[in-house]
Amino acid sequence: MPRLQEARLLAATGWRMVREDPMWLAVQAARRFAPAKRLALAPRRQSHGLLAALGAYIADQPEQAAALLRARGVKGTRPGDALAARVAVQVGAPDAIDPVALARPEVAAALAVERGDLTGALQSLARTPGHAQRKLLAERRMLQPGFRLPVPDVAWRRPGSDVRVLHILTNSLPHTRSGYTGRTHHLLKALQSAGVSVDAVTRIGYPTTVGLLGAADVDVVDCVSYRRLLVPKLAGAPDARLEQQVAALIPVARRFDASILHTTTDYTNALVTQAVADALRLPWVYEMRGQLELSWVAARAEAYRTEAADSERVRLLRAKEAELATAADAVVVLSGVQRDDMVARGLDPDRIVIVPNAIDPGLLKRNTSPADARRRLGLPTDAVWVGTVSSLVGYEGLDDLLRAVALLRGEGLDVRALMVGDGVSRPSLMALAHELGLGENALFPGRVPAAEAAGWFEALDIFAVPRKDTPVTKVVTPLKPVEAMALARPVVASDLPALREVAADGAAGELFTAGDPASLAEALSRLLDPDVRAARGRAGRVAVHERTWSAGASTLLRVYERLRG
Repeated sequence: MPRLQEARLLAATGWRMVREDPMWLAVQAARRFAPAKRLALAPRRQSHGLLAALGAYIADQPEQAAALLRARGVKGTRPGDALAARVAVQVGAPDAIDPVALARPEVAAALAVERGDLTGALQSLARTPGHAQRKLLAERRMLQPGFRLPVPDVAWRRPGSDVRVLHILTNSLPHTRSGYTGRTHHLLKALQSAGVSVDAVTRIGYPTTVGLLGAADVDVVDCVSYRRLLVPKLAGAPDARLEQQVAALIPVARRFDASILHTTTDYTNALVTQAVADALRLPWVYEMRGQLELSWVAARAEAYRTEAADSERVRLLRAKEAELATAADAVVVLSGVQRDDMVARGLDPDRIVIVPNAIDPGLLKRNTSPADARRRLGLPTDAVWVGTVSSLVGYEGLDDLLRAVALLRGEGLDVRALMVGDGVSRPSLMALAHELGLGENALFPGRVPAAEAAGWFEALDIFAVPRKDTPVTKVVTPLKPVEAMALARPVVASDLPALREVAADGAAGELFTAGDPASLAEALSRLLDPDVRAARGRAGRVAVHERTWSAGASTLLRVYERLRG
Protein backbone atom coordinates (compact mmCIF):
# COMPACT_ATOMS: atom_id res chain seq x y z
CA MET A 1 0.00 0.00 0.00
CA PRO A 2 1.54 3.36 -0.98
CA ARG A 3 2.76 5.43 1.96
CA LEU A 4 0.54 8.37 1.04
CA GLN A 5 -2.57 6.17 1.09
CA GLU A 6 -1.44 4.70 4.42
CA ALA A 7 -0.99 8.15 5.89
CA ARG A 8 -4.45 9.18 4.65
CA LEU A 9 -6.02 6.06 6.16
CA LEU A 10 -4.28 6.65 9.49
CA ALA A 11 -5.28 10.33 9.51
CA ALA A 12 -8.90 9.50 8.62
CA THR A 13 -9.03 6.85 11.36
CA GLY A 14 -7.63 9.28 13.91
CA TRP A 15 -10.07 12.01 12.89
CA ARG A 16 -13.01 9.63 13.13
CA MET A 17 -11.93 8.60 16.65
CA VAL A 18 -11.55 12.25 17.65
CA ARG A 19 -15.15 12.87 16.64
CA GLU A 20 -16.49 9.65 18.20
CA ASP A 21 -14.53 9.49 21.48
CA PRO A 22 -11.62 11.93 21.90
CA MET A 23 -10.98 10.82 25.49
CA TRP A 24 -10.42 7.21 24.47
CA LEU A 25 -8.13 8.26 21.63
CA ALA A 26 -6.03 10.49 23.90
CA VAL A 27 -5.47 7.69 26.39
CA GLN A 28 -4.61 5.16 23.69
CA ALA A 29 -2.11 7.61 22.20
CA ALA A 30 -0.57 8.23 25.63
CA ARG A 31 -0.16 4.49 26.14
CA ARG A 32 2.21 4.45 23.19
CA PHE A 33 4.72 6.17 25.47
CA ALA A 34 7.13 4.09 27.51
CA PRO A 35 5.80 3.33 31.02
CA ALA A 36 8.52 5.45 32.62
CA LYS A 37 7.38 8.47 30.59
CA ARG A 38 3.75 7.83 31.50
CA LEU A 39 4.70 7.46 35.14
CA ALA A 40 6.47 10.82 34.95
CA LEU A 41 3.08 12.39 34.19
CA ALA A 42 1.70 11.20 37.51
CA PRO A 43 1.23 14.05 39.99
CA ARG A 44 3.44 14.50 43.02
CA ARG A 45 1.87 14.31 46.48
CA GLN A 46 1.40 18.08 46.75
CA SER A 47 -0.19 18.41 43.30
CA HIS A 48 -3.87 19.14 42.86
CA GLY A 49 -6.40 20.31 40.30
CA LEU A 50 -7.42 19.22 36.82
CA LEU A 51 -3.92 18.95 35.34
CA ALA A 52 -2.83 16.70 38.19
CA ALA A 53 -5.93 14.52 37.74
CA LEU A 54 -5.36 14.34 33.99
CA GLY A 55 -1.72 13.34 34.55
CA ALA A 56 -2.77 10.58 36.95
CA TYR A 57 -5.35 9.32 34.45
CA ILE A 58 -2.85 9.15 31.58
CA ALA A 59 -0.32 7.51 33.91
CA ASP A 60 -2.88 4.73 34.52
CA GLN A 61 -3.50 5.68 38.14
CA PRO A 62 -7.31 6.03 38.09
CA GLU A 63 -7.74 5.91 41.88
CA GLN A 64 -5.48 8.93 42.31
CA ALA A 65 -7.22 10.76 39.46
CA ALA A 66 -10.59 10.09 41.10
CA ALA A 67 -9.37 11.40 44.47
CA LEU A 68 -8.01 14.58 42.88
CA LEU A 69 -11.27 15.22 41.00
CA ARG A 70 -13.34 14.68 44.14
CA ALA A 71 -11.18 17.22 45.95
CA ARG A 72 -11.50 19.68 43.06
CA GLY A 73 -15.16 19.13 42.27
CA VAL A 74 -16.67 19.47 38.79
CA LYS A 75 -19.19 22.32 38.75
CA GLY A 76 -19.59 22.70 35.02
CA THR A 77 -18.95 26.44 35.15
CA ARG A 78 -15.15 26.66 35.19
CA PRO A 79 -12.68 26.33 32.34
CA GLY A 80 -11.78 22.71 31.92
CA ASP A 81 -14.90 21.34 33.62
CA ALA A 82 -16.07 19.59 30.45
CA LEU A 83 -12.78 17.69 30.30
CA ALA A 84 -12.82 17.10 34.05
CA ALA A 85 -16.30 15.59 33.81
CA ARG A 86 -15.25 13.13 31.11
CA VAL A 87 -12.19 12.08 33.11
CA ALA A 88 -14.34 11.69 36.25
CA VAL A 89 -16.69 9.39 34.35
CA GLN A 90 -13.82 7.30 33.00
CA VAL A 91 -12.13 6.79 36.38
CA GLY A 92 -15.37 5.91 38.17
CA ALA A 93 -15.89 9.15 40.09
CA PRO A 94 -19.28 10.48 38.90
CA ASP A 95 -19.88 11.62 42.50
CA ALA A 96 -17.28 14.35 41.84
CA ILE A 97 -19.54 15.92 39.18
CA ASP A 98 -22.14 18.53 40.09
CA PRO A 99 -25.70 17.44 39.08
CA VAL A 100 -25.95 20.32 36.60
CA ALA A 101 -22.74 19.26 34.87
CA LEU A 102 -23.80 15.62 35.05
CA ALA A 103 -26.94 16.48 33.09
CA ARG A 104 -24.95 17.71 30.09
CA PRO A 105 -25.78 15.38 27.16
CA GLU A 106 -22.21 14.29 26.43
CA VAL A 107 -21.47 13.62 30.12
CA ALA A 108 -24.73 11.77 30.76
CA ALA A 109 -24.18 9.69 27.63
CA ALA A 110 -20.61 8.81 28.62
CA LEU A 111 -21.79 7.71 32.06
CA ALA A 112 -24.58 5.61 30.56
CA VAL A 113 -22.10 3.90 28.23
CA GLU A 114 -19.84 2.97 31.15
CA ARG A 115 -22.85 1.43 32.90
CA GLY A 116 -23.85 -0.47 29.76
CA ASP A 117 -27.06 1.50 29.21
CA LEU A 118 -26.99 1.94 25.43
CA THR A 119 -30.58 3.15 25.21
CA GLY A 120 -29.98 5.72 27.95
CA ALA A 121 -26.85 6.96 26.20
CA LEU A 122 -28.75 7.41 22.94
CA GLN A 123 -31.56 9.24 24.70
CA SER A 124 -29.01 11.64 26.19
CA LEU A 125 -27.58 12.31 22.72
CA ALA A 126 -30.95 12.60 20.97
CA ARG A 127 -30.84 16.41 20.91
CA THR A 128 -27.17 16.60 19.92
CA PRO A 129 -26.80 14.16 17.03
CA GLY A 130 -23.28 13.55 15.83
CA HIS A 131 -20.59 10.93 15.31
CA ALA A 132 -20.82 9.50 18.84
CA GLN A 133 -24.56 8.98 18.44
CA ARG A 134 -24.19 7.34 15.02
CA LYS A 135 -21.54 4.98 16.37
CA LEU A 136 -23.76 3.93 19.28
CA LEU A 137 -26.75 3.45 17.00
CA ALA A 138 -24.72 1.16 14.73
CA GLU A 139 -23.35 -0.85 17.65
CA ARG A 140 -26.80 -1.36 19.16
CA ARG A 141 -28.20 -2.29 15.75
CA MET A 142 -25.52 -4.97 15.25
CA LEU A 143 -26.23 -6.45 18.68
CA GLN A 144 -29.95 -6.92 18.05
CA PRO A 145 -31.18 -10.53 17.81
CA GLY A 146 -31.22 -11.71 14.22
CA PHE A 147 -28.98 -8.94 12.87
CA ARG A 148 -26.84 -10.19 9.97
CA LEU A 149 -24.62 -8.52 7.44
CA PRO A 150 -25.81 -8.53 3.83
CA VAL A 151 -24.63 -11.58 1.89
CA PRO A 152 -23.12 -10.70 -1.49
CA ASP A 153 -24.29 -12.68 -4.51
CA VAL A 154 -21.18 -14.58 -5.63
CA ALA A 155 -20.93 -17.13 -8.40
CA TRP A 156 -18.26 -19.61 -7.32
CA ARG A 157 -17.74 -23.31 -7.71
CA ARG A 158 -17.58 -25.37 -4.56
CA PRO A 159 -13.94 -26.40 -3.87
CA GLY A 160 -12.71 -29.96 -3.82
CA SER A 161 -12.65 -32.28 -0.83
CA ASP A 162 -9.22 -31.26 0.47
CA VAL A 163 -9.03 -29.24 3.68
CA ARG A 164 -7.96 -25.63 3.08
CA VAL A 165 -8.69 -23.34 6.00
CA LEU A 166 -8.73 -19.55 5.93
CA HIS A 167 -8.39 -18.04 9.42
CA ILE A 168 -10.06 -14.64 9.86
CA LEU A 169 -8.35 -12.76 12.69
CA THR A 170 -8.49 -9.52 14.66
CA ASN A 171 -4.72 -8.97 14.69
CA SER A 172 -1.52 -10.97 14.42
CA LEU A 173 2.23 -11.18 14.64
CA PRO A 174 4.55 -9.44 14.01
CA HIS A 175 2.67 -6.20 14.76
CA THR A 176 0.78 -7.32 17.87
CA ARG A 177 2.22 -9.61 20.55
CA SER A 178 -0.36 -10.96 22.97
CA GLY A 179 -1.84 -14.19 24.22
CA TYR A 180 -4.30 -14.00 21.32
CA THR A 181 -1.66 -13.69 18.61
CA GLY A 182 0.58 -16.25 20.31
CA ARG A 183 -2.15 -18.89 20.41
CA THR A 184 -3.06 -18.17 16.79
CA HIS A 185 0.52 -18.54 15.63
CA HIS A 186 1.16 -21.77 17.55
CA LEU A 187 -2.00 -23.38 16.17
CA LEU A 188 -1.34 -22.28 12.59
CA LYS A 189 2.21 -23.66 12.74
CA ALA A 190 0.96 -26.93 14.21
CA LEU A 191 -1.74 -27.23 11.55
CA GLN A 192 0.84 -26.68 8.82
CA SER A 193 3.05 -29.36 10.37
CA ALA A 194 0.06 -31.71 10.28
CA GLY A 195 -0.24 -31.12 6.53
CA VAL A 196 -3.20 -28.75 6.59
CA SER A 197 -3.22 -25.90 4.10
CA VAL A 198 -3.86 -22.74 6.13
CA ASP A 199 -3.84 -19.04 5.44
CA ALA A 200 -4.71 -16.08 7.67
CA VAL A 201 -6.07 -12.59 7.13
CA THR A 202 -6.53 -9.79 9.67
CA ARG A 203 -9.35 -7.27 10.04
CA ILE A 204 -9.73 -4.52 7.50
CA GLY A 205 -7.26 -1.65 7.80
CA TYR A 206 -5.01 -3.41 10.35
CA PRO A 207 -2.22 -2.63 11.24
CA THR A 208 -2.42 0.90 9.79
CA THR A 209 -5.49 1.67 11.91
CA VAL A 210 -3.51 1.04 15.12
CA GLY A 211 -0.86 3.55 14.11
CA LEU A 212 1.65 1.37 12.25
CA LEU A 213 2.86 2.61 8.89
CA GLY A 214 4.84 0.67 6.32
CA ALA A 215 2.85 -2.56 6.63
CA ALA A 216 3.28 -5.16 3.91
CA ASP A 217 0.36 -6.79 2.11
CA VAL A 218 1.54 -10.09 3.57
CA ASP A 219 3.75 -10.76 6.59
CA VAL A 220 5.35 -14.20 6.77
CA VAL A 221 6.32 -15.36 10.26
CA ASP A 222 7.79 -18.86 10.65
CA CYS A 223 6.32 -19.79 7.26
CA VAL A 224 2.83 -18.64 8.34
CA SER A 225 1.33 -15.98 6.07
CA TYR A 226 -0.70 -13.13 7.57
CA ARG A 227 -2.54 -11.21 4.88
CA ARG A 228 -3.71 -7.62 5.30
CA LEU A 229 -6.84 -5.96 4.00
CA LEU A 230 -5.33 -2.55 3.34
CA VAL A 231 -7.78 -0.15 1.75
CA PRO A 232 -7.47 3.55 0.90
CA LYS A 233 -10.48 4.51 3.02
CA LEU A 234 -12.67 2.89 5.65
CA ALA A 235 -16.41 3.35 5.87
CA GLY A 236 -17.63 5.59 8.67
CA ALA A 237 -20.13 3.40 10.54
CA PRO A 238 -19.03 0.18 12.29
CA ASP A 239 -21.50 -2.04 10.41
CA ALA A 240 -20.53 -0.45 7.08
CA ARG A 241 -16.87 -1.25 7.83
CA LEU A 242 -17.83 -4.88 8.43
CA GLU A 243 -19.64 -4.97 5.09
CA GLN A 244 -16.50 -3.52 3.53
CA GLN A 245 -14.48 -6.31 5.15
CA VAL A 246 -16.83 -8.97 3.75
CA ALA A 247 -16.35 -7.59 0.25
CA ALA A 248 -12.57 -7.55 0.68
CA LEU A 249 -12.42 -11.08 2.13
CA ILE A 250 -14.35 -12.85 -0.60
CA PRO A 251 -11.63 -12.54 -3.28
CA VAL A 252 -9.00 -13.58 -0.70
CA ALA A 253 -10.95 -16.74 0.11
CA ARG A 254 -11.48 -17.50 -3.56
CA ARG A 255 -7.81 -17.07 -4.46
CA PHE A 256 -6.82 -19.34 -1.59
CA ASP A 257 -9.51 -21.82 -2.69
CA ALA A 258 -10.71 -22.06 0.90
CA SER A 259 -12.92 -24.99 1.85
CA ILE A 260 -13.46 -23.91 5.50
CA LEU A 261 -13.45 -20.56 7.30
CA HIS A 262 -12.25 -20.32 10.90
CA THR A 263 -12.62 -17.19 13.02
CA THR A 264 -12.22 -16.16 16.66
CA THR A 265 -14.15 -13.97 19.06
CA ASP A 266 -15.58 -11.38 19.07
CA TYR A 267 -19.02 -11.24 17.48
CA THR A 268 -17.94 -8.77 14.80
CA ASN A 269 -15.51 -11.37 13.41
CA ALA A 270 -18.31 -13.93 13.52
CA LEU A 271 -20.72 -11.64 11.65
CA VAL A 272 -18.14 -11.11 8.90
CA THR A 273 -17.24 -14.79 8.64
CA GLN A 274 -20.89 -15.83 8.59
CA ALA A 275 -21.57 -13.51 5.64
CA VAL A 276 -18.51 -14.70 3.69
CA ALA A 277 -19.35 -18.34 4.42
CA ASP A 278 -22.91 -17.87 3.19
CA ALA A 279 -21.74 -16.08 0.05
CA LEU A 280 -19.28 -18.85 -0.83
CA ARG A 281 -21.39 -21.70 0.59
CA LEU A 282 -18.66 -22.83 2.99
CA PRO A 283 -18.78 -24.20 6.54
CA TRP A 284 -17.30 -22.06 9.28
CA VAL A 285 -15.83 -22.52 12.75
CA TYR A 286 -16.23 -20.07 15.64
CA GLU A 287 -13.40 -20.22 18.18
CA MET A 288 -14.54 -18.57 21.41
CA ARG A 289 -11.35 -17.60 23.18
CA GLY A 290 -13.07 -15.63 25.88
CA GLN A 291 -16.37 -14.12 26.88
CA LEU A 292 -16.67 -10.66 25.44
CA GLU A 293 -19.36 -9.41 27.79
CA LEU A 294 -17.44 -10.51 30.90
CA SER A 295 -14.20 -8.95 29.68
CA TRP A 296 -16.09 -5.71 29.05
CA VAL A 297 -17.43 -5.66 32.61
CA ALA A 298 -13.98 -6.40 34.05
CA ALA A 299 -12.59 -3.38 32.18
CA ARG A 300 -15.07 -0.96 33.82
CA ALA A 301 -14.19 1.10 36.86
CA GLU A 302 -15.19 -0.58 40.12
CA ALA A 303 -18.02 1.93 40.65
CA TYR A 304 -19.85 0.66 37.56
CA ARG A 305 -19.32 -3.10 37.61
CA THR A 306 -22.43 -4.13 39.50
CA GLU A 307 -24.70 -2.16 37.16
CA ALA A 308 -22.65 -3.11 34.10
CA ALA A 309 -22.87 -6.82 34.86
CA ASP A 310 -26.67 -6.71 34.51
CA SER A 311 -26.81 -4.05 31.81
CA GLU A 312 -28.39 -3.84 28.40
CA ARG A 313 -24.99 -4.09 26.72
CA VAL A 314 -24.04 -7.27 28.58
CA ARG A 315 -27.39 -8.94 27.89
CA LEU A 316 -27.12 -8.10 24.20
CA LEU A 317 -23.47 -9.19 23.94
CA ARG A 318 -24.14 -12.47 25.72
CA ALA A 319 -27.13 -13.26 23.52
CA LYS A 320 -25.32 -12.26 20.33
CA GLU A 321 -22.30 -14.45 21.05
CA ALA A 322 -24.58 -17.42 21.74
CA GLU A 323 -26.61 -16.69 18.59
CA LEU A 324 -23.52 -16.68 16.39
CA ALA A 325 -22.05 -19.75 18.08
CA THR A 326 -25.31 -21.54 17.30
CA ALA A 327 -25.10 -20.40 13.67
CA ALA A 328 -21.53 -21.69 13.23
CA ASP A 329 -20.94 -25.24 11.96
CA ALA A 330 -18.58 -25.96 14.88
CA VAL A 331 -17.52 -24.16 18.06
CA VAL A 332 -14.07 -24.30 19.69
CA VAL A 333 -13.55 -23.34 23.35
CA LEU A 334 -10.51 -23.26 25.61
CA SER A 335 -11.67 -25.21 28.66
CA GLY A 336 -14.25 -27.48 30.19
CA VAL A 337 -15.54 -24.58 32.27
CA GLN A 338 -16.16 -22.56 29.11
CA ARG A 339 -17.80 -25.53 27.36
CA ASP A 340 -20.20 -25.99 30.28
CA ASP A 341 -21.10 -22.29 30.13
CA MET A 342 -21.92 -22.51 26.42
CA VAL A 343 -24.01 -25.65 26.94
CA ALA A 344 -25.92 -23.76 29.65
CA ARG A 345 -26.64 -21.10 27.02
CA GLY A 346 -28.30 -23.70 24.81
CA LEU A 347 -25.52 -24.93 22.52
CA ASP A 348 -25.44 -28.58 21.52
CA PRO A 349 -22.47 -30.12 23.40
CA ASP A 350 -21.74 -32.39 20.41
CA ARG A 351 -20.87 -29.29 18.34
CA ILE A 352 -18.34 -27.98 20.88
CA VAL A 353 -14.72 -29.11 21.05
CA ILE A 354 -12.06 -28.09 23.56
CA VAL A 355 -8.65 -26.96 22.31
CA PRO A 356 -6.88 -25.78 25.47
CA ASN A 357 -3.97 -23.39 25.64
CA ALA A 358 -0.90 -25.51 25.17
CA ILE A 359 2.88 -25.67 25.11
CA ASP A 360 5.82 -26.04 22.80
CA PRO A 361 7.18 -29.55 23.56
CA GLY A 362 10.66 -28.03 23.63
CA LEU A 363 9.80 -26.46 26.99
CA LEU A 364 9.56 -29.94 28.52
CA LYS A 365 13.22 -30.56 27.70
CA ARG A 366 14.57 -27.46 29.45
CA ASN A 367 16.01 -27.97 32.94
CA THR A 368 17.64 -24.68 33.88
CA SER A 369 17.50 -23.88 37.59
CA PRO A 370 16.06 -20.52 38.69
CA ALA A 371 19.45 -19.42 40.05
CA ASP A 372 21.22 -20.24 36.78
CA ALA A 373 18.52 -18.49 34.76
CA ARG A 374 18.82 -15.37 36.90
CA ARG A 375 22.62 -15.46 36.60
CA ARG A 376 22.31 -15.43 32.80
CA LEU A 377 19.96 -12.44 33.02
CA GLY A 378 22.20 -10.54 35.42
CA LEU A 379 19.75 -10.82 38.32
CA PRO A 380 20.60 -11.73 41.92
CA THR A 381 20.72 -15.50 42.36
CA ASP A 382 19.63 -15.56 46.01
CA ALA A 383 16.12 -15.26 47.52
CA VAL A 384 12.87 -16.80 46.29
CA TRP A 385 11.50 -15.00 43.27
CA VAL A 386 7.80 -15.01 42.47
CA GLY A 387 6.11 -13.30 39.55
CA THR A 388 4.75 -13.49 36.06
CA VAL A 389 5.55 -13.12 32.38
CA SER A 390 2.32 -11.66 31.08
CA SER A 391 0.27 -8.60 30.22
CA LEU A 392 0.13 -6.30 33.22
CA VAL A 393 -3.56 -5.44 33.49
CA GLY A 394 -5.90 -4.90 36.42
CA TYR A 395 -7.79 -8.20 36.57
CA GLU A 396 -4.49 -10.13 36.80
CA GLY A 397 -4.35 -9.06 40.45
CA LEU A 398 -0.65 -8.27 40.50
CA ASP A 399 -1.23 -5.55 43.08
CA ASP A 400 -2.23 -8.36 45.47
CA LEU A 401 1.03 -10.14 44.66
CA LEU A 402 3.09 -7.06 45.53
CA ARG A 403 1.25 -6.71 48.83
CA ALA A 404 1.79 -10.39 49.61
CA VAL A 405 5.51 -10.07 48.92
CA ALA A 406 5.64 -7.04 51.21
CA LEU A 407 3.88 -9.04 53.95
CA LEU A 408 6.40 -11.89 53.67
CA ARG A 409 9.35 -9.52 53.65
CA GLY A 410 7.87 -7.88 56.74
CA GLU A 411 8.17 -11.29 58.41
CA GLY A 412 11.85 -11.43 57.54
CA LEU A 413 11.49 -13.79 54.54
CA ASP A 414 13.61 -13.01 51.47
CA VAL A 415 10.91 -13.14 48.79
CA ARG A 416 11.11 -10.89 45.72
CA ALA A 417 8.79 -10.03 42.86
CA LEU A 418 9.54 -10.12 39.13
CA MET A 419 6.89 -8.87 36.71
CA VAL A 420 7.91 -9.26 33.09
CA GLY A 421 5.71 -7.62 30.47
CA ASP A 422 3.84 -4.43 29.78
CA GLY A 423 0.27 -3.24 30.01
CA VAL A 424 -1.96 -0.49 31.30
CA SER A 425 -1.30 -1.41 34.95
CA ARG A 426 2.49 -1.34 34.80
CA PRO A 427 2.88 2.31 35.89
CA SER A 428 0.50 1.91 38.83
CA LEU A 429 2.18 -1.36 39.86
CA MET A 430 5.56 0.34 39.83
CA ALA A 431 4.13 3.15 41.94
CA LEU A 432 2.63 0.63 44.39
CA ALA A 433 5.95 -1.22 44.71
CA HIS A 434 7.56 2.10 45.60
CA GLU A 435 4.86 2.86 48.20
CA LEU A 436 5.35 -0.59 49.76
CA GLY A 437 9.08 0.05 50.07
CA LEU A 438 10.02 -2.94 47.91
CA GLY A 439 12.72 -1.05 45.98
CA GLU A 440 15.00 -3.46 44.12
CA ASN A 441 13.01 -6.38 45.51
CA ALA A 442 10.33 -5.78 42.87
CA LEU A 443 11.58 -5.63 39.28
CA PHE A 444 9.69 -4.64 36.13
CA PRO A 445 11.88 -5.44 33.09
CA GLY A 446 9.11 -4.60 30.62
CA ARG A 447 8.25 -6.46 27.45
CA VAL A 448 10.89 -8.96 26.29
CA PRO A 449 11.38 -10.60 22.87
CA ALA A 450 9.35 -13.77 22.42
CA ALA A 451 12.52 -15.80 21.88
CA GLU A 452 13.77 -14.77 25.34
CA ALA A 453 10.51 -15.31 27.25
CA ALA A 454 11.31 -18.88 28.38
CA GLY A 455 14.48 -17.65 30.06
CA TRP A 456 12.45 -15.19 32.14
CA PHE A 457 9.99 -17.94 33.09
CA GLU A 458 12.96 -19.99 34.27
CA ALA A 459 14.21 -17.09 36.41
CA LEU A 460 11.16 -17.51 38.64
CA ASP A 461 11.03 -19.93 41.54
CA ILE A 462 7.22 -19.62 41.65
CA PHE A 463 4.87 -18.50 38.88
CA ALA A 464 1.93 -16.44 40.13
CA VAL A 465 -1.58 -16.12 38.68
CA PRO A 466 -3.29 -13.95 41.32
CA ARG A 467 -6.31 -13.08 39.18
CA LYS A 468 -9.17 -11.10 40.69
CA ASP A 469 -12.49 -12.85 41.28
CA THR A 470 -14.51 -11.60 38.31
CA PRO A 471 -16.99 -13.37 36.04
CA VAL A 472 -14.46 -13.49 33.19
CA THR A 473 -11.56 -14.88 35.26
CA LYS A 474 -13.81 -17.66 36.54
CA VAL A 475 -14.33 -18.93 33.00
CA VAL A 476 -11.36 -17.96 30.78
CA THR A 477 -8.11 -19.91 31.14
CA PRO A 478 -4.77 -18.14 30.63
CA LEU A 479 -1.86 -19.47 28.58
CA LYS A 480 1.16 -18.41 30.66
CA PRO A 481 0.76 -20.75 33.66
CA VAL A 482 0.64 -23.72 31.29
CA GLU A 483 4.05 -22.70 29.93
CA ALA A 484 5.36 -22.24 33.48
CA MET A 485 4.19 -25.74 34.40
CA ALA A 486 5.98 -27.15 31.35
CA LEU A 487 9.17 -25.58 32.72
CA ALA A 488 8.55 -27.32 36.09
CA ARG A 489 7.75 -24.10 37.92
CA PRO A 490 5.11 -24.42 40.66
CA VAL A 491 2.07 -22.19 40.20
CA VAL A 492 0.32 -20.19 42.90
CA ALA A 493 -3.12 -19.25 41.61
CA SER A 494 -6.42 -17.75 42.70
CA ASP A 495 -8.96 -20.41 43.62
CA LEU A 496 -11.23 -19.83 40.61
CA PRO A 497 -12.82 -22.53 38.40
CA ALA A 498 -10.78 -21.78 35.27
CA LEU A 499 -7.51 -21.65 37.23
CA ARG A 500 -8.29 -24.82 39.18
CA GLU A 501 -8.67 -26.56 35.83
CA VAL A 502 -5.31 -25.23 34.61
CA ALA A 503 -3.38 -25.93 37.82
CA ALA A 504 -4.74 -29.45 38.26
CA ASP A 505 -6.74 -28.44 41.36
CA GLY A 506 -3.62 -27.20 43.09
CA ALA A 507 -1.48 -30.31 42.52
CA ALA A 508 0.91 -28.15 40.48
CA GLY A 509 1.27 -25.54 43.23
CA GLU A 510 -1.02 -23.76 45.65
CA LEU A 511 -4.45 -22.13 45.45
CA PHE A 512 -5.50 -19.12 47.54
CA THR A 513 -8.50 -16.87 48.06
CA ALA A 514 -8.72 -14.41 45.17
CA GLY A 515 -8.21 -10.76 46.12
CA ASP A 516 -6.70 -11.62 49.53
CA PRO A 517 -2.98 -10.70 49.83
CA ALA A 518 -2.75 -12.43 53.22
CA SER A 519 -4.09 -15.68 51.76
CA LEU A 520 -1.65 -15.33 48.87
CA ALA A 521 1.23 -14.74 51.27
CA GLU A 522 0.25 -17.88 53.17
CA ALA A 523 0.14 -19.91 49.94
CA LEU A 524 3.57 -18.58 48.95
CA SER A 525 4.97 -19.45 52.36
CA ARG A 526 4.02 -23.10 51.78
CA LEU A 527 6.18 -23.07 48.65
CA LEU A 528 9.30 -21.59 50.25
CA ASP A 529 10.69 -25.06 50.98
CA PRO A 530 12.79 -26.00 47.89
CA ASP A 531 11.76 -29.66 48.10
CA VAL A 532 8.07 -28.71 48.06
CA ARG A 533 8.64 -26.42 45.07
CA ALA A 534 10.46 -29.16 43.20
CA ALA A 535 7.70 -31.70 43.87
CA ARG A 536 4.94 -29.32 42.75
CA GLY A 537 6.98 -28.36 39.69
CA ARG A 538 7.32 -32.00 38.66
CA ALA A 539 3.57 -32.53 39.13
CA GLY A 540 2.84 -29.55 36.90
CA ARG A 541 5.14 -30.80 34.17
CA VAL A 542 3.39 -34.17 34.19
CA ALA A 543 -0.03 -32.48 34.06
CA VAL A 544 0.77 -30.61 30.84
CA HIS A 545 2.94 -33.25 29.18
CA GLU A 546 0.29 -34.13 26.60
CA ARG A 547 -1.10 -30.61 26.25
CA THR A 548 0.77 -29.61 23.10
CA TRP A 549 -0.17 -27.42 20.17
CA SER A 550 0.18 -30.50 17.95
CA ALA A 551 -2.53 -32.21 19.97
CA GLY A 552 -4.72 -29.11 19.56
CA ALA A 553 -4.10 -29.12 15.81
CA SER A 554 -5.12 -32.78 15.66
CA THR A 555 -8.42 -31.91 17.35
CA LEU A 556 -9.02 -29.10 14.87
CA LEU A 557 -8.17 -31.37 11.94
CA ARG A 558 -10.85 -33.83 13.06
CA VAL A 559 -13.33 -30.94 13.16
CA TYR A 560 -12.30 -29.77 9.69
CA GLU A 561 -12.54 -33.26 8.20
CA ARG A 562 -16.01 -33.73 9.65
CA LEU A 563 -17.14 -30.41 8.14
CA ARG A 564 -15.78 -31.35 4.71
CA GLY A 565 -17.63 -34.67 4.93
